[in-house]
Amino acid sequence: MKYDNRRSGWAWAKLRAVFVSPMLKSSLFRKAWIAWVALLIGLVVSVFASLQVKQGIEQERARRFVFVCDQVTHKIQDRLNAYALILRSAVALFAASKAVEREEWQAFVVNLQAGQSVPGTQGFGFSQVIPADRLAAHITRVRAEGFPDYTVYPPGKRTLYTPVVYLEPFRDRNLRAFGYDMYTEPVRRAAMQQACDTGEAALSGKVKLVQETETEVQAGTLMYAPVYRNGATVETVAQRRAALLGWVYNPYRMNDMMAGILGNWESSEGKTVDLEIYDGDEATPANLLFDSQPAHLADVHSRSLLQRTVGFNGRQWLLAFDRTSKASAMDYASAGSAAAGGFALSGMLFWLMLSITNTRNFALRIADKLTEAGRRREEALQESEEKTRLLLDSTAEAIYGIDMNGDCTFCNNACLDILGYRNPDELLGKNMHWQIHGKHADGTFFPVEECRIFQAFHKSEPMHVDDEVLWRADGTCFPAEYWSYPQTRDGVGVGAVVSFLDITELRKAQQAKLDSENRHRAIFQGSPDGILIADVENKMLQFANSAACQMFGYSEEQLTMIHIANLHPENMLQDTLATFERLARGEMLLAQNMECVRKNGEYFYADIRASEIIINGRKHLSGFFRDTTESKRTQDQLARREMELRTTLYSIADAVISLDAN
Repeated sequence: MKYDNRRSGWAWAKLRAVFVSPMLKSSLFRKAWIAWVALLIGLVVSVFASLQVKQGIEQERARRFVFVCDQVTHKIQDRLNAYALILRSAVALFAASKAVEREEWQAFVVNLQAGQSVPGTQGFGFSQVIPADRLAAHITRVRAEGFPDYTVYPPGKRTLYTPVVYLEPFRDRNLRAFGYDMYTEPVRRAAMQQACDTGEAALSGKVKLVQETETEVQAGTLMYAPVYRNGATVETVAQRRAALLGWVYNPYRMNDMMAGILGNWESSEGKTVDLEIYDGDEATPANLLFDSQPAHLADVHSRSLLQRTVGFNGRQWLLAFDRTSKASAMDYASAGSAAAGGFALSGMLFWLMLSITNTRNFALRIADKLTEAGRRREEALQESEEKTRLLLDSTAEAIYGIDMNGDCTFCNNACLDILGYRNPDELLGKNMHWQIHGKHADGTFFPVEECRIFQAFHKSEPMHVDDEVLWRADGTCFPAEYWSYPQTRDGVGVGAVVSFLDITELRKAQQAKLDSENRHRAIFQGSPDGILIADVENKMLQFANSAACQMFGYSEEQLTMIHIANLHPENMLQDTLATFERLARGEMLLAQNMECVRKNGEYFYADIRASEIIINGRKHLSGFFRDTTESKRTQDQLARREMELRTTLYSIADAVISLDAN
């Protein structure tokens, strides 16, 4: 608070007119003018001290307000990232299983315990992509599972349907979403399409969930992660759309979601801070997702308002924080106590100097009071530091701070545990660029200017890296995903706050999956026979090995995008389709010699062995092709020669018979 010279000048004039002038006329004042001067100085100092205490209270409240807002912002950002990570685990379930059945999905959600570890989710579901020509079969299959009333809604003819087929817990409000085609609603469709095209989790805009009833209606949002067909190439947008099987998703009721994120926040900081969350970057009533105190009327342009943004894969939320009336009614008791104490001390000093008695005892009492006041201030500061430490140590993420030189300024318990340090003193003051980030995976050092955190906070830009190598105290390294948030003061960088996670197990699981896929591909590619795999329903080829590509004259990408009938002459179309249908019914084709056609139009013969296989719960046909063109040509030549020989023999026999007759 700025000191008002005009107000203080008026106060001094008033004080002089009321007290000083009469005092100058009294004999007592003339005899003890030093005491009166001391009293006046004491009163001025007391007023100044109370103003300083009041200013300190206001600064502490402002600092605490900013701190609370930043902590809430980080919690929401971290929770969204945690939700996305859980959805990725569901995607991994589909990738690791040929067909995820309803009971398997239910067991997965129960064992995941997402509602306990990351509370706030309304459910955990799977929306399946159903082409129009398979809709009737899909409804029949689901009804046969024990849901005779199941149907896909809203009704209407569409080329593509995306009904909710799994949603756990499968009870109460969630039953209303069973069979709902989310792709028919524009806001949901935009998020679903974004997830499909990018391959990343996507957050929808503001919606009204189908789980809502007429009471306690809340704003809602959904997070989607795409599920692609196992083994499909998903490097381009077109390939991702062609390989899409569906989406795993979480629906969130915003009030329930924020209760899970903030916990008991509303019973502490939430009483003095009103939080409003808007979808997008505009604070309009139509975009309002959440309001912690609906009855609190706040001007979005008020001076006490603080705004933060939370971004998630292209979707942005605007967080508007405002102080409530309870926060505005600041407790100035300590400022009043300082003024009252100063006045009291000034009066005591005044009477001490007048009486000139008990000087030593009076000074000791003053010293005791000052010591007590200092002790109380020290206890208040210690309590504030303990609360901050408790907040840092309550999170499972490793968190540490660095100054502009990269030296560690603080760290939480999770950071010590992951990096292998026993206590904070071992890590505080260490240069984190060299100790933690300064070496490659092979142990060689690199210049500090190449450290990505160093680059980020010197640019005052946040950073997210998912492929960093960090080093422990014992000299071992591990893969990590980390987030860096630069910190500034008065527009000048002062350091950064960094959080990270050990993703060793995640990398092992990803590598194991890649190794398994490579082994299977190597087995198929090493076969001398041409191998083709086709989808039973759309009769499109899904896989071709090198021998098949060479045999038919196509590249692998070309061959896996054509219809099975294109491998045989047009006059054999009906026979080819009939054979395909027999195979789809479970019959096995053993060494049947059929005429085939290459890309250049050349005909050849091949022995074909085919059978049915199941991939990701769907019927496919696998075929083994062996080129028998040369063998067929040899057999035809032998047959022609045999026919010519027979004709010659018959002619000789006829001639002999004619001679005998003559």
